[in-house]
Amino acid sequence: MTDVNRLELQEHCALAPSAQEMAAFDEHTITSGVSGLTLMERVGKAIFKQLIRDRSIPALGKEIIILCGPGNNGGDALVLARFFIQAGRPPVVILCGAKKYSEDFLQNLKRIDSYKKLYVFQVDSSNPPIQSIPAIDESELRVKLQSAKLVIDGLLGTGQTGAPRGTIARVLSLLSENTMKRVVAIDVPTGINATTGAAYPGALKVSDTFTVEFHKRGLWQYPARSYVGRVTPVSVGIIPAYQSDFLLLSKEQCTSITRSVAGHKGDSGSVLVVGGSREMPGAPLLAARAALACGSGLVRLCTPGSAQSFDLLTPELLLVPVCGENTFVSKDVGYVRELLDRVSVVLIGPGMGLSADARECILRILELAEVPVVIDADALTVLASAAQNRKDFEFKPNWILTPHPGEFAKLSGQSVSEIQLDRFKAFTAFGQTHPSILVLKGAGTLVGAAGCGWIQCNGNPYLATAGTGDVLAGVIAACIAQGAPLIEAAKLGVYLHGEAADSAVEQASGGIVASDIITRLPRCIAAFRNVVT
Repeated sequence: MTDVNRLELQEHCALAPSAQEMAAFDEHTITSGVSGLTLMERVGKAIFKQLIRDRSIPALGKEIIILCGPGNNGGDALVLARFFIQAGRPPVVILCGAKKYSEDFLQNLKRIDSYKKLYVFQVDSSNPPIQSIPAIDESELRVKLQSAKLVIDGLLGTGQTGAPRGTIARVLSLLSENTMKRVVAIDVPTGINATTGAAYPGALKVSDTFTVEFHKRGLWQYPARSYVGRVTPVSVGIIPAYQSDFLLLSKEQCTSITRSVAGHKGDSGSVLVVGGSREMPGAPLLAARAALACGSGLVRLCTPGSAQSFDLLTPELLLVPVCGENTFVSKDVGYVRELLDRVSVVLIGPGMGLSADARECILRILELAEVPVVIDADALTVLASAAQNRKDFEFKPNWILTPHPGEFAKLSGQSVSEIQLDRFKAFTAFGQTHPSILVLKGAGTLVGAAGCGWIQCNGNPYLATAGTGDVLAGVIAACIAQGAPLIEAAKLGVYLHGEAADSAVEQASGGIVASDIITRLPRCIAAFRNVVT
């Protein structure tokens, strides 16, 4: 995430509404006494102020084209055009012909209907003319778009639920012929679903999105994040009618961890990591090392194989002996049972495998554990199978589930493509029927419970590498061990994981591996440590 967006997250409201929630907020503001026209005026003025601060904006208005759709997004664009005109930088203003226009659009059109650089473009000749505004044909529009240095997208806003059609689709096609120009969007780029983050065919890729009042939640999911560029909220006084179902996960949304100067290692909690097999011995080790790096007082690693394989790599770990050499065997449940009363949290699953014995161990440990359990990797697959095959199987509120989309598909019964099409919908549906805390990993990780939650805004593409999920599970477990409530531990863990990854990439100036994230965790968690006497 850019430094600019970091600053804006700190200074602006963390609400991340859907299109439906935003419509309710607009209506609530209007019924509170602020007219739609007033809001439109504020939007245009606020974006104009943002643009004129940018030295890269052309000084001559003829190099600026403002594209106006027939709805309120187009009305915002008309207000913005008027501010440019009044500033002596008159742009070319293109209206998209349509069968119907919003009332507020028409009101703002009256204020500049005699403007000499105002044109209407349409591909459907059956649409009624707009007052006496001259038409522009496709060849003329193509020339103007090719000569523009800045194009402002005011075609469609948050109401988009499908691919642009008709005149607007044709404008986008013409615009795509020349990709050298700078394009900025008002509220939401045309072709982007503000609720789900879907990018429809023909969607416009912009350098900047000036989103109105709040960060629309879809703008923080892919593929939308590849289209929106730098997102800057502009405040116009819209009043939330209620709390959004999702918020942006910023530093201010995370809890602190208290440590006493007189404390000892037992006061910082104990993590038990259960996982590993001959094929994947490193997965639980990464999780355990991450828990240590985040400040857990004791970390026990219960894994098959010889102790000599690990004691020199991380001497701080306490190794739990088990019977299995290559994988867990059923007898190993006894070793874990003896520790359950002495640990603060259990982390189970990384690298554990799916042998019959491993499956039995996972289910027995989940049944026995009364302390919080972070369930990751293979344990999620076993959990999904048990939930499907056993009518008496119940999810527990002291569980934190950390699936990637493939694992979540098994848990939820949906396909990966269905989940990725609308991650918010899938997350909400699962949370409303399962009491466990959910961390749905991926670009823009979602974390929460009961169908509501937070959207991760930090992190980077280099997190898509082996072992980073194991590290995340270890970080969350360490936060629980040090006293954070479960939901707060999940939020803080996700945030710290992203911060450490960003720090590691900055230091490496390129690709990273999971171990690089672990080395950056102590510095990142220091900002959340509250030391008391």
